[in-house]
Amino acid sequence: MSLSTDIDKAISLQYRGFGGYGELEQLRRLFAPAFVSDLQQALAADPTNGAITVTLGWIDKRPYADMTVSGTEDFYQQKITRPVELGDAAIFVMDVFTRDHQSFRTRTRGLIIQAKAAPKASLPSVPVTALSPSRPNLSTNKELALLSNWPEFNLHLANGCRGPLLGTFTLKHLSSPPPYGWYAAAPGSKSAGWNTSGNWRSRWMCAPAVHGKLCNTTLGEVIEALFNRTKIDNTLVGVDCIPRRGVYSVGAPTNPSNATDWDELCTILLQLTASNRQVSAGPPGVFVSFPYIPQIAAMVGAAWRKLLGLFKEKRFPVIIIERNRMD
Repeated sequence: MSLSTDIDKAISLQYRGFGGYGELEQLRRLFAPAFVSDLQQALAADPTNGAITVTLGWIDKRPYADMTVSGTEDFYQQKITRPVELGDAAIFVMDVFTRDHQSFRTRTRGLIIQAKAAPKASLPSVPVTALSPSRPNLSTNKELALLSNWPEFNLHLANGCRGPLLGTFTLKHLSSPPPYGWYAAAPGSKSAGWNTSGNWRSRWMCAPAVHGKLCNTTLGEVIEALFNRTKIDNTLVGVDCIPRRGVYSVGAPTNPSNATDWDELCTILLQLTASNRQVSAGPPGVFVSFPYIPQIAAMVGAAWRKLLGLFKEKRFPVIIIERNRMD
């Protein structure tokens, strides 16, 4: 059985007995502490992966990208004048080496996830929901413009540019499509029959940010590719980054002149995450909130599944996977 299959099984565990199809409800159900222990078990099943810790944290408000600084246009060449959410979640994979009882992070890879609810039972195509030929500030139009091009943008911690300016970013063109963010689609309220169509191999089906690209890759396959730094259909999944500050920084602080905007963006997301409450599963280690004990994790998972309503809809969840090997 492949790693992606195990991860997709861990994803399906979060939806047992869950019949609602609202996008936000499904997001909360996935990015919850119950998934932390289930994902950790899937990744740790192969001992060659090393000691695995999975941490889930939240940014209290979803960061917003304001592309007006670059005069960005939507798919129909209409100018966008309003900010858009950076995404709905982020996933980071970190390599950690331990030597003489000290741990050192050597590299990190990050990916932004844009989650959408599918309008029908058939597998959707990017951007999942319909674009508007007359409303450039429709969220779907703005999301596609951001994820498919990554133009220069200002990042704020609240909509309407009300939050503090976190920085101005221009991400390098590394490949086509850009590997920084992928779409993830879940069945929506009008997706009756989705689980009997045979095409939905996972509750969340994904695709790179290419207009018209079919969401035919499971989220488990995306996480596996991110974890192993491999491609899917010759398409990159996520990008290596060097967090330069905070508890998740890699090695010694890098020379700011050598840092990329992606390095800085990931640094900010990880710093905002680390400043809030986190939950972790895995062997005791650096920054782990609690050691993983299967019986306790099962009880914690069941309790959290009943308390999903406590999470604010506007939180931006961040999953951090740490792979620790002895040097």
